[in-house]
Amino acid sequence: MPSTDAVGALVSCSVRGAGTAFPDTLRVARVIGRDGASLALTVSVRGGGDRISVQCPRGTLELAPRSALAKPPAVTPTEPLYAWRSVGDTAVITMRGPAVTGAQVKQLEQLARDYDAHRRFARIVFDFRGNGGGIDTYIFDWIAKAKKGLWDAGSDRELRGALTPCQMWNPLVQRQIRDGTVDTPDARAERAQTRAKWPPGPHHPTWIYRSGFSDDRAEQPYTGRVYVLVNRYVASAGEGGALGLKAALGAKLVGERTEGMIEYTNQRAFVLPHSGVRWSIATKQNLFEQPVEGVGVPADAYLADPAAPVEQILPLLPRVE
Repeated sequence: MPSTDAVGALVSCSVRGAGTAFPDTLRVARVIGRDGASLALTVSVRGGGDRISVQCPRGTLELAPRSALAKPPAVTPTEPLYAWRSVGDTAVITMRGPAVTGAQVKQLEQLARDYDAHRRFARIVFDFRGNGGGIDTYIFDWIAKAKKGLWDAGSDRELRGALTPCQMWNPLVQRQIRDGTVDTPDARAERAQTRAKWPPGPHHPTWIYRSGFSDDRAEQPYTGRVYVLVNRYVASAGEGGALGLKAALGAKLVGERTEGMIEYTNQRAFVLPHSGVRWSIATKQNLFEQPVEGVGVPADAYLADPAAPVEQILPLLPRVE
């Protein structure tokens, strides 16, 4: 594994090979495993071949693509999306997604309610591996109970206009249809509440910018260490939740670079009234300083075995610091 001295100044290195390389992602990263810690030169390449060359002032290095990792099966409507357990001095919180039923939504809402139990542990490890997204509100609700003070959740801009009521209405109705509750009194009341929140017209297309700064007032802020386990199948709200924990609580991301499906979000489904054609559009853009879409979010430390059970990873976490 090369060190920083071995490759010289990374800013003067160039990446060659098949596919599209992102030079801004070229860096030396820590890799931790049961045999210890080492350093590796990493770079994000989209559509790369078997070998990638990095040409630096002191020579050329050949990089190999990361090893294959089986994609986890899709979450079924009956599987829990949130669970937690204690392992010694650590609270291990597993978060999966997306939520497709009302019961799964209630499972995720339980996360913030359990904060008082979580905060009593010296370490909290969120296992997001395989989390394909959904809604990151549940994580931010938890953060609001764990963080005291101002922090930057990341700026974004959201499209508002004639389709805004549909953006609010369609996901709700889709969920109620999946649940088989669309005609119940409770479902009707929920739709009425949503309708009451529609912004008044006329609905002129416009982008609403938000700075992303949050000033949380936790009564019992968390003071321990926070880690988030991530892999190449963490996307969308999974990435947003991981970045939120990192920004608010200094969480370390451990595992491997994420999938990179977070820059254009809130994909809303629409149906044309006469033809019945279905289509979707991203109604929100998260604003990043560096490319993220198709590139992913880098881990603070990489795991030699990103699929290892949590119990095997916990003893390695002190090497992340």
